[in-house]
Amino acid sequence: MFVQAFAEISLASDNAFEPVSIAPDLWYGVSDKLTLGLLHSGRASTGLYGGTGNGLCLTGDDEGQCPDVYRNLGIDARYHFYRSGGVTLSAEGGLFAGPFDPFTAALKLGVVGRWQRGALAIDFSPNLFAGLSEREPEMGADVAIGTNNKETLHLPVTALYGLSEKLGLALQVGALVPMQDTGELYQVGASVGGQYMVSNRVMLDLAFSLPMLAKGDAYEMIDALDTRTITLGVGYAR
Repeated sequence: MFVQAFAEISLASDNAFEPVSIAPDLWYGVSDKLTLGLLHSGRASTGLYGGTGNGLCLTGDDEGQCPDVYRNLGIDARYHFYRSGGVTLSAEGGLFAGPFDPFTAALKLGVVGRWQRGALAIDFSPNLFAGLSEREPEMGADVAIGTNNKETLHLPVTALYGLSEKLGLALQVGALVPMQDTGELYQVGASVGGQYMVSNRVMLDLAFSLPMLAKGDAYEMIDALDTRTITLGVGYAR
């Protein structure tokens, strides 16, 4: 069993600490091949660092960053089907819900893989979310740019390097690619972070992210460098 919780914090100049959210994740190994997850964080759900407003949303504008206190929930499964040398592969699928009013649901399908050689590892976890309900916002609703529940591809690639047995560094490049209006709504971001093993069971995690270094035309008025987040995490393995 592995439990991890993230504090997801916006650092944008006009919306610093709006939102701040607490997003816990629980993973349980049913067998050597099958792992189940109960997920809230953006990182666990999509693989992308730098998400905000997931799980328990504590601060933010009711009409914008934090419209609901409890935002989302996902049930995820990973089946580990390949392991050879430094390469591992798993098939992934799950059901995700949120927002809840109106009820919004999506199916997730993806692959999780890792290549490792010595202290260096490369993680990749492409996945597709396909909306099952509320695929369009209501006409006339005051919604954010790009708000819908249609098919969206997430493409995270993360390099990890172990400096020592306790300390590791991470660098991620990731893209969010809607299948509709792609040129208007795509986002490409980057994150840098680290992980420190307090003990064999407890770890601390930190990541700084710029989620919109490159973006579609719909976001042209948004400053790419001002859209920044920090994620603080703690994990416990048993």
